[in-house]
Amino acid sequence: MTKIKELQSKLLHVPSIFFLSSTPYFYFIQSLLLTIMYNIYHVGVRRKNKSSFN
Repeated sequence: MTKIKELQSKLLHVPSIFFLSSTPYFYFIQSLLLTIMYNIYHVGVRRKNKSSFN
């Protein structure tokens, strides 16, 4: 449990963000977030278009 808390506290610091940005995981997470946001945006647009047609 203490190790998890240590990791969490380390992740809160800014240097860890730079460390993560140098790892391929960062790009994977970033692309994943972008695709999720893109999908949410598209679903919202579709719903708006459907409601306007009805």
